[in-house]
Amino acid sequence: MKKSLSVILLSLAVFASIGVCTQALGLQHVSRTSGFYNTIQAGFSESQFGTGYFGTDPSRIVKQCHVRLREGSYDSGRIYSAVGDQFGGSDYIWTNKLSKFNNPFQTCYTYYGWLYY
Repeated sequence: MKKSLSVILLSLAVFASIGVCTQALGLQHVSRTSGFYNTIQAGFSESQFGTGYFGTDPSRIVKQCHVRLREGSYDSGRIYSAVGDQFGGSDYIWTNKLSKFNNPFQTCYTYYGWLYY
C-alpha cells in the first residue's frame, strides 16, 4: 500500500510539473543560450493575455516582443517581432534570433521586453 501510494504521488507531481512547464512555454517564451555563441530569441501567441512569466503583464494582451544583445562594442539594437515572422503555420510569432560569437573577455547582456494592446 505504501509503495502504490508513493507511485501515485510521484505521478501526480510529475504531471503537475509538466503542466506548469507547458504553461510557461505556451503563450510567451524567451530563449537565451550561451557557450561558443550567445543567443536570444523571444516569441508569443498572438492575441493572448500575458501569463506573468518572463515579465509579461497578466492583465494585458501581448501584441509584440523585442530582444537585444550587447557584448563589448557590439550592440544589435532592438529587434522587434512582426506578424510575418510566424513559423510552422501557427499563430506563434518570434523575433529574429540574435547570435554573436562569445568573447570571454567581454560581458554579454541580453534584454527582452513586451508591447501590449
